[in-house]
Amino acid sequence: MLVGDGSHSRAGGSKWLVAEVDESDGSLLLHHPKRAIVTNIELDHTDHFPNVEAVQALFAEFIGKLPADGLAVLCADDARARSLTTPARKVTYGFDESADYRCDESRPFTIHHGGRAIGRVNLRQRGRHNIQNATGAAAMALEIGVHFEEVASALERFPGAHRRLELLGLFQGAAVYDDYGHHPTEVRATIQAARELRHRIPRASRTRLASARATSPTGCPTARTSAASRTRARRSRTWLDLTTCSC
Repeated sequence: MLVGDGSHSRAGGSKWLVAEVDESDGSLLLHHPKRAIVTNIELDHTDHFPNVEAVQALFAEFIGKLPADGLAVLCADDARARSLTTPARKVTYGFDESADYRCDESRPFTIHHGGRAIGRVNLRQRGRHNIQNATGAAAMALEIGVHFEEVASALERFPGAHRRLELLGLFQGAAVYDDYGHHPTEVRATIQAARELRHRIPRASRTRLASARATSPTGCPTARTSAASRTRARRSRTWLDLTTCSC
């Protein structure tokens, strides 16, 4: 779901269908696209996959079914994704020097292809992972014939995905964000992206009554805990404590 859409889908007027498909229960194999992007392969959904090798086997089967006249766009920064084999034509993207479409960490960031810089993209979303993902989308679009100017313009207008470091508003002067990230890699990427923000960032922490005090549970001397939060703490063994920090 895109920010502001209120919907999980959008109808367009072109011949293209773009979908994010799900590997969590193996239903990825129900899809038979002509082209596909693989961003990374890690152990997740452990109720379905016993180990990371099982996850990789699923993606290997999925990519292996692409037609010979199809296209696989694989992240060069992820060893498992990069190693996938397919009868389709294969191109790579990412920060790695070996990537066919290489990005950098500048803002706006530059995309390089064929040994030269082909243009810059002013992406709204913070975080190294968002630059990486945008480069993957750009690689696919460029490979099917979309002009770079159109690609850059679309990425610059992209509002972001729902619950992916989504700005909800302000609370007592602090910007409040919502993020669904729950996998360790996702959490790490979200924290890194949050550090790029230029707001007073709310810190949420679950703590015990015994540790209740007027400063942040992280020990930041500039953070303030409201009297109401301390009152709630006395009534419950645990609570969600929202503090603001100017670090």
